[in-house]
Amino acid sequence: MILHIALFKFRDCTQEFQDDLQNMLKSDFNSLPGIQASVTPYGSSSVLNKAAYLEYVDVPDKSHGYTHCEVIIAEDLSALKGFLHSDAHVKVWIPAIKNNLESIIVIDTPLMLSHPFSVPNCNNALLRIVFFKLPSVDATETEQLACLIEKEFNALPGITASFAACGADNLDKNQLLEALSWPDKSHDYTHCKLLIANSLDNLKSYSHSDALHKVWIPAIEKKAEDYLIFDTPLSDIHSSTS
Repeated sequence: MILHIALFKFRDCTQEFQDDLQNMLKSDFNSLPGIQASVTPYGSSSVLNKAAYLEYVDVPDKSHGYTHCEVIIAEDLSALKGFLHSDAHVKVWIPAIKNNLESIIVIDTPLMLSHPFSVPNCNNALLRIVFFKLPSVDATETEQLACLIEKEFNALPGITASFAACGADNLDKNQLLEALSWPDKSHDYTHCKLLIANSLDNLKSYSHSDALHKVWIPAIEKKAEDYLIFDTPLSDIHSSTS
């Protein structure tokens, strides 16, 4: 499976506009073969106000102003290419958002976790998506960092995480984009950390854990040219209760 993540920076986030996004997903994207799609705003289902959310989790804002996240799980390369070039995407979605869109970042990686994601309560779970610019990190070091995440983060209560470089289906980023016949919109981000938290309190505990601050950050801080963090509710379409 392929994880396709698009971060949007919308100028106007009215409820009407967000309702239109959800309606397009239900009627168009999720009817495409091999595609499961969601679009969700920054924050959590219980604390959608950004300032209040950041205050509760007690972390700085590293979202770079992005407002919404599209998560698409594609069954395979053919399904992802079919989605990207579909009328639903090209003739409906893109025209509907383009006048309200200030910026977009898109990354594709292998999906390293079982899908749908297993959580105790879908209404409380969150995704933390972190994009990194790690241009000097090769495939061997990527695997080492992925193992570090599996060892340290997945031992924390209510946390499941993975780490992968851009690319999929045994193709690197450029090869994948060529196979998809799609332009590069990664803004030079090279890696993605996908983290599922069972609850907001689990995410807050992770955000202040030794695993993050004494193990992970020292391992990547000298290599990372930039990073972006986006927290968002986990959509029902991507989750199952355990």
